[in-house]
This record gives sequence, structure tokens and C-alpha cells, in this order.
Amino acid sequence: ELERDGYLERVRGIGTLVNRDVLMVENRMDQKLEFNKMIRAIGRVPHSDNLMVTRETATPELMERLALDPEKEHTLVFVRRRVMADDTPVLFSTDILPLSLFDNKRLEGIDFSQPIFDIAARHCHTEVTETVAHFHAVSGPAGIRRQLALRPEQALLQLEEICYSRLCKPVLCCQTYYTDFFDFAMVRKLL
Repeated sequence: ELERDGYLERVRGIGTLVNRDVLMVENRMDQKLEFNKMIRAIGRVPHSDNLMVTRETATPELMERLALDPEKEHTLVFVRRRVMADDTPVLFSTDILPLSLFDNKRLEGIDFSQPIFDIAARHCHTEVTETVAHFHAVSGPAGIRRQLALRPEQALLQLEEICYSRLCKPVLCCQTYYTDFFDFAMVRKLL
């Protein structure tokens, strides 16, 4: 696994080499790191505000992404929030989970300001183990741009993710708009 992640390289006749540059890379896009941890890692205090939790009927697109039975109606839980680093708005996220994962729990008693993966583990008994992410440079919706206090020329990095459980079942969709507060990197290996 260390070789696949780019930390080690095995060279016939030489041995195993450590790629020290890769060891120093922070905020790797090819490794899922919860954004509150990234904010803390640079010495800032993360917190969520403008938190909104709603129940909405699943669209055909979301039913397909979450592998839900298209012959039935499904209710989804949408968790929308702006995330701050101290007093600086740094991202806006929308997390979408099937209500059925909550196993008839009352949503009102859940602290949705916590990281969504912690909520999934604690209240849905579902551990997210991997995600498939697509990212795009976008201007973003006007309402989100206002909440993030962006300048007119400032772009956002949009990540659209489908998150999978240990059983390889899609359990969560995430759409996150990141500001340029974050500096992301990716380690890419030639095939």
C-alpha cells in the first residue's frame, strides 16, 4: 500500500527507496481527509454555521447514484453547511444520505454540525471506507458565493463524491465547494 500511495518505490537492483517529497505533501486529493482535520492542521479552528438539515424526496439521479430501488419513493436527508476556519468562510458542503440509514432515529437529537462521516458511523452504523470523486473549477451558485464572501474573479473547486461503505454500497453523496483557502495536491503514478 505504501508503494501504491507513492511513498515507496521498489527498484530492481537497488532496493526500496523512500520518496521524501511525497512524504511532505499535505492535503492530498487522492487521500480522503476530513476538512475539519485539514483546517486544524494549519492552526485554525473549524466550525460550521448556516447549518440546514432537510428531508427531501430522492430525484431519479440521486436514486441512481445511491443505488436505491427506482420503483419505490425514498426520502433523503440533506445536510447543508458553511464551514469556517476561525472567522474565514472556507467551504460550503451538501451531504445527502438516505433517511433509511438512520433506522427510525429522530433526526432532531443528532448534532449535524459534526463531520458527516462521524454522523454516519455513530447514528447509521455505517463506516465510509472510500469515495469516488469528480472535481471541477466552477464559479458556483450565487447564494453560495455570497456565503463564502468571494471576490468576483475567485473560482471554487467543486468536489462531487459518492461515498461507499465497507460492503461497497453507496451510502452518501457529497457536494463540496472549496475556496482557495485550501492548497490541494495529488500524487499521480504512471501506469
